Amino acid sequence: MSEREDETDARPSAEDSAERPSEPGRERGPGAGADAGVRRRTGRRLGGLVGSALLLLIVLMANYLAFRHYHRWDWTQDGLFTLSERSVGVARALEQPLDIYLFLGANEPQHDEIRELLDRYRAESGQIHLHEVDPDRQQAEYRVLADRFHLMQGQTSDVAVLVKRGDKTWKVTRDDLRDVDMSSLDDASGPTLDVKSEQALTGAILQVTQGRPTKLCLSAGHGEWALGGAGDRDFGPVRDELQRDNVELESIATLDLERIPEGCDALWVVGPLRAFSERELGLVRDYVEAGGNLLLALDPVLRDQRVQPTGFESLLRTWGVRVDPSLVLERDRNHRLTESPMAMFLVTDFGDAAPMARMAVVGSPVVLHIARSVRPLEDEEGVQTFLRGTDQSFAAVDLEPLASEMAPEPGPEDIAGPVSLGVLLTRAGDAAADVGSASLGGRVAVIGDADFFQPQLLREPQFANIDLVGALTGWLTQRQELISIAPRHRNVRSVVMSEGDLTGVLIRVLGLVPLAIGLLGFAVWWSRRS
Repeated sequence: MSEREDETDARPSAEDSAERPSEPGRERGPGAGADAGVRRRTGRRLGGLVGSALLLLIVLMANYLAFRHYHRWDWTQDGLFTLSERSVGVARALEQPLDIYLFLGANEPQHDEIRELLDRYRAESGQIHLHEVDPDRQQAEYRVLADRFHLMQGQTSDVAVLVKRGDKTWKVTRDDLRDVDMSSLDDASGPTLDVKSEQALTGAILQVTQGRPTKLCLSAGHGEWALGGAGDRDFGPVRDELQRDNVELESIATLDLERIPEGCDALWVVGPLRAFSERELGLVRDYVEAGGNLLLALDPVLRDQRVQPTGFESLLRTWGVRVDPSLVLERDRNHRLTESPMAMFLVTDFGDAAPMARMAVVGSPVVLHIARSVRPLEDEEGVQTFLRGTDQSFAAVDLEPLASEMAPEPGPEDIAGPVSLGVLLTRAGDAAADVGSASLGGRVAVIGDADFFQPQLLREPQFANIDLVGALTGWLTQRQELISIAPRHRNVRSVVMSEGDLTGVLIRVLGLVPLAIGLLGFAVWWSRRS
């Protein structure tokens, strides 16, 4: 053997060097490297599990903190979703569960706004429970609730939100949620919407939690319609209808009173057969001018071919209203339910008075029966007609021809059509100066018929008599003292884009989207490379 071969055999091989322990005295077997790899993999997996557990713990802690310190931001220009301190206080003061039903369809313009606002209320109180029912997509559920809460008036319903606690319910209509400021129609920035959603919702919560039922006082002692009255002059069915809206009726005999009770949100005089005395008229005048509200439904009472006075004629004249001793005849056969032009005729003209806007939406007629004309005095401002006959109608002042002619023509003393059948006015009270408030004074509605209260007419879905009762009740009994939240204002602006604006939008869309995708891809590549 050569000397080179001896040297080769004497040198340790590279393989032997690799297997030799790095530390003196330590031996490594053939499976030592595999065990080290297993330990490394196990360590990495354990580290991943610990990291995942820590990440999950951080997420849970963040959710817990978010739940305990819940907050929502309002990024709208007009602060539409920022609750006032009054609303926050009302929501946080709830001690019992409160159910709110949202009946706006998902496609309605107000749906998202009202839903966001309701979520703000829920964020302030865990007592508020929201039930959202889409009338279009959940028809079966909506019909059940509509029957349960008496939402339907005829074939339609304008109820957007219903608030319920216990046996008390309060309805918020679409008209209650917003209104157009007519004085802003000519503004350069566009018309202004008065968004009254928060005002309406907080008011509804107060009504079912703190507010007493609205009380209507029904006059008695002159042959009026009465609770438990005889025949068709029983106001009981009307009371049953109004109780569903948290409205109570109470009879009062004005002959025995020194003043109209303060608890009366409105005084109703429905179909008196005998005239009121001067003392009673003084009570009514003082009540209205001190802020009370009055409904007069004055049927024509015939005796010796003359319409008898009710006593209110002179008082109403001082307020700019004329109640004529007449009988209204509707000669348009398309607006009559009988052959007689005086009995059961249809009224479809509700004028321009704001409270009658809901009547135009309903689109159904009101039925009157043997009515008299009620109209504003000439050049009288602030008195609005809310019921009007057709162009072929007229009010007969001379009643003698009516006894012999089946189709009488208007005479020289008669009132030509279209005949005004009802008026609305707000009385600025003479006592306003005593309390330093120019707004003192009540609302007055006068209609030349009381038979539109007949139960069979209220129940007929093709007629809007129940809608008229609701509109008049709502207008007369607005209780603004329960809530003092100013409406939010929103300008209705149209979006006008020039060709340059459109080009800028396209450049941003076509440029920023690919850039964002590229940055995302680079981030993924870098994380994998690391």
